[in-house]
Amino acid sequence: MPAVKAFALYAGIALFLDFLFQISCFVSLLALDTDRQASNRLDVCCFIHGRKKSDQVGDFGVLYKFFESVYVPGLLNKRVRPVIMVGFFGWLCLSLSVIPKIDVGLDQEKTMPDDSYVLKYFTVSFAAL
Repeated sequence: MPAVKAFALYAGIALFLDFLFQISCFVSLLALDTDRQASNRLDVCCFIHGRKKSDQVGDFGVLYKFFESVYVPGLLNKRVRPVIMVGFFGWLCLSLSVIPKIDVGLDQEKTMPDDSYVLKYFTVSFAAL
């Protein structure tokens, strides 16, 4: 079955590459991130140095301040909450409306070898329709 064989091959290669990345790249990137934290550099813009650690006591960072002062109060605003709920409900309805148009399963012709008698049966029977 060519489709199952191709899937198993791709899945096996993906697992092998994931294993290699986990034992090599992840540990290296973790060491680089530790060096970045030790030199007081920021997360995303790692070329910018932050303040000294003694100045940061009780300071949670720029991202925390953004969420605390801008994002959460904006999200909990009485005018914004209904808009977000309508948006999510609209997205849900749109998603539910396209469910009947999704084809279920795999094309049967791709699951069989080229010399299979069943493949010849599917080809002849679908050509008659």
